[in-house]
Amino acid sequence: MSGNSYAVVTTSATPAKVQYGSLESPLNKEEALEGKVIFDGSKDVPWASNHDLATPTTAKYQDVSFTVAFLIHLAIVLYLFAMKVGENVSVSSLDSVFGVELNASYVALLVLSSVYIVIAQVLFLQKFALVAVYSAMVLNFSFALLWSFVMIASGSFWGIIVGLILIWASVTFFCFTFRRYARFSASNLKVAASAITANLGLFALGSIIGCVLMMWSGIISVLFKFYFDNNNDTSNCDDDCEMDMDMDGVDLLIYFLLSCSFIWTWLVSIYVGQVTVAGVVGTYWTVPREAESCCSSALVNSFIRSVTFSFGSICKGALILAVVKALRVLSDQLRDQERQNNNAAGSFLLCILTCILQLLEDIIEYANKWALSYVGLYGFNYIDACKEVLSLLKNRGWDAIVTDDISSYVTFMFTLITGLLNGGVAIVLPTVGILANSESVDKMDLFCIGLFLGLFAGAILFNFVGGAVNTTIICFAEMPGDLERNHPKLSEEMRSSWLDTFPTCGLPVAVAV
Repeated sequence: MSGNSYAVVTTSATPAKVQYGSLESPLNKEEALEGKVIFDGSKDVPWASNHDLATPTTAKYQDVSFTVAFLIHLAIVLYLFAMKVGENVSVSSLDSVFGVELNASYVALLVLSSVYIVIAQVLFLQKFALVAVYSAMVLNFSFALLWSFVMIASGSFWGIIVGLILIWASVTFFCFTFRRYARFSASNLKVAASAITANLGLFALGSIIGCVLMMWSGIISVLFKFYFDNNNDTSNCDDDCEMDMDMDGVDLLIYFLLSCSFIWTWLVSIYVGQVTVAGVVGTYWTVPREAESCCSSALVNSFIRSVTFSFGSICKGALILAVVKALRVLSDQLRDQERQNNNAAGSFLLCILTCILQLLEDIIEYANKWALSYVGLYGFNYIDACKEVLSLLKNRGWDAIVTDDISSYVTFMFTLITGLLNGGVAIVLPTVGILANSESVDKMDLFCIGLFLGLFAGAILFNFVGGAVNTTIICFAEMPGDLERNHPKLSEEMRSSWLDTFPTCGLPVAVAV
């Protein structure tokens, strides 16, 4: 594309302008429809869209009742925690894990190393996205083959049958699915990684979210321990048996509420990061000068919107999913209880219920991952965001296309690599005197500590990459012209890979002039 300028031929001649940098209005589509210029130094850009644009919105607090509900719930849980700590609950020290005496500097260095490992991998992804996709393909194919051989080696008839089916499915998936969608997914990942590496402050936000989630896990663990240790008989239970968890109605209610509280807060924290990432990617897409520094105005303003104007929408989407997840957890617990009581009929019915809840959970997760990107881009409330984004994908004919994105395999691979490399760092650090009494410490214990912290940090930070990919697809559906104007090289690569993979996807065509 070097040396050429490009005109974007679209199905709509309506000029449009967009703005993400403003705290008050992340994107004003009404002005876009009127063709107004709403950021300095801009030129008219074709708005490439085959569908009616979404209803315009101004910055205002959305789904306020869910913000209030979340804050009240948070206050109640923290009050209960404060009342119980120091009374009947002995909170185990975090200074010892796997029998290893830890110190704050050792843990901090492991967390920091995890973040740097993730940053290095995202930088690699920005430059060599296609290599990363093919590497993920090989890794997943190898795992599938290994598992197939284990099943065949078991010697049982059904083990051999299942193993052969897995081999056939793996080869088919590798040859026809992975290879077909490799360039498509690589282009999405490259744009997403470019936006994130231009705003490295997102990794600091991810680290803060990780610390919040660790603390919240500890708080809920204490409350679980307080109630169920005090209300269930464990005196006759040794290391090889299970705790007696026959629950009455009150037990089940408390178990559900604690599970729901844990999952709700966990999801809210993760979704705040995703909505922030969506705003940053949108700014990088349309007004890149506001999203090209570590702590850019795009990052700051997007985060502020996510914890103010859009926080209610985040809480609402998280609560709906949290309730379904908590019900599934409760169903699993009841099913195990029925099995212990040798109630085959009850266990079977609860198994069906669990499957239904799992299906519902998958549907809500799918809707949330797109809706929250829309919330971050346009500031819609949760329900409107779901309607608009799903309508956008359907009208574009992309509702089936987006399910073919295999970026998740890449983020999983990089998360695994983060854990393994951080486990190695955990072993190396004591050799330079970071950990006291390191001579008596089992290397495997140190590796497990580093592995856990690496996987935890990697999962959170690469979740940001996944959110950036989702936002990239939405922006590409609505504003391909802005990418062409602001990032022509990325636009050419993305359009080429999409049209090669999906020739009938309806993208505008870029031609040299």
